[in-house]
Amino acid sequence: MNFWAIICKSLGYIWLLLTSKTVLINILTIWFRAKFIGIQDLVSLNCIAIYIVTIITLAPAVGLLVLSNYITKKTKSKHNVDLSKHEKALQLIQERKKGNVWQGRGDA
Repeated sequence: MNFWAIICKSLGYIWLLLTSKTVLINILTIWFRAKFIGIQDLVSLNCIAIYIVTIITLAPAVGLLVLSNYITKKTKSKHNVDLSKHEKALQLIQERKKGNVWQGRGDA
């Protein structure tokens, strides 16, 4: 795997872990201070700012994980060469060497 893919994946999981723990701790803090009414206020549609901030804090983690996946696929496709044509050419060369017949050069 590519070095940058590993770095992106590691940072993505670390970021996701830290932000999800922070969000969970904030929800628990609201629960302990304001009880159920605070949680109802938290999930109401009137607090759209909370959803936006949560998405903004989680977006870099998801972006890093997607980037890691993209880099991994790109490096795999870059190194994945269709060897069937090359294998056929090598077989043809080996067959011609065995028979000492080289067409087109005249030194058979």
